[in-house]
Amino acid sequence: MKKIILSLLLASASYSVMAERSPTAEEFAQQVQDYGAAKVISGIPETDDGLWNEIFKHISNGEAAWLKLIPSISMTGAVSWNEQLGTALAQAIPKNVNGVMEVIDDLNISISTASVCSMPLYHETVPEQNEYVVKAIQALYKSNSVQAQKCLQQLIMTVGQSSQFREVD
Repeated sequence: MKKIILSLLLASASYSVMAERSPTAEEFAQQVQDYGAAKVISGIPETDDGLWNEIFKHISNGEAAWLKLIPSISMTGAVSWNEQLGTALAQAIPKNVNGVMEVIDDLNISISTASVCSMPLYHETVPEQNEYVVKAIQALYKSNSVQAQKCLQQLIMTVGQSSQFREVD
């Protein structure tokens, strides 16, 4: 009897640990397939330390498995989700330029060239923005894809229209 109770307690504890961890890209893709992107995404709270930010961290790091999910999770209608999606993709350009270029879709405003490649960085400091521009231009320049060249032109145009590129000590 003690063994049965102990087994149940261990199973319960391991289930609660699994429920608290973030899903893998494959698990998240399965949830989207089973329940639909809008339902899954609307159930994710926008908290600083929650699943919402965990997903965007994976995307902004340019993780290929998460980038492949972009087409299925970008048309959800949630404005804040779509805005952050464009920003996360922009942040991923220096890390996985070809992966990002594969998911850009000019028919979808949140992941269009104009949104992703126009430096949608809202919380970065001037030095961080400067570093981003240099790294993104280097990555885009090295890519031979037509989409990367379009993105590069958009980024250069955006930087050219903004206030001066400032040097910071």
